[in-house]
Amino acid sequence: MEIAAVAALILVGIILLLLEFFVISGTIVPGMIGIALMLGGVMLSYNYFGTTVGNYTLIATLLFVFLSIYKLLKSDTWSRLALNTSIDSLVNKIDETISVGDEAITLSRLAPMGKVQVGNQVFEAKSESDFIDPKQKVEIVKIDNNKLIVKRKN
Repeated sequence: MEIAAVAALILVGIILLLLEFFVISGTIVPGMIGIALMLGGVMLSYNYFGTTVGNYTLIATLLFVFLSIYKLLKSDTWSRLALNTSIDSLVNKIDETISVGDEAITLSRLAPMGKVQVGNQVFEAKSESDFIDPKQKVEIVKIDNNKLIVKRKN
């Protein structure tokens, strides 16, 4: 009966610790309960079976925990669960045909960021000073890292 109690405490503790480590990380509660159960199982082993068996139980528990974590990290299971997509979109590059002084029309409210249309192309723009309503004519003042800096056209 004592062996079953020690084994059950250690096994449930390891399961809770692994759940904390891999599935519900960040909550701390299952991990702490798991560590407490494992320590309780090892302490019961020392109490019921003596120092020698207690030491073997402690070493076996620590080895099993570390080998389980190592095996789970090295297994292919996590790569199948992970998101493996890559971003293949591009930033809206501003070509050489657009330059400072060109005229644009706001498509959205620039407060201070928004969208403007230059010719047939749509770009992200930033208002130089104030908010600019949609469908207003603006002038490109500066081109900075694929963003247009604009001001209201008089």
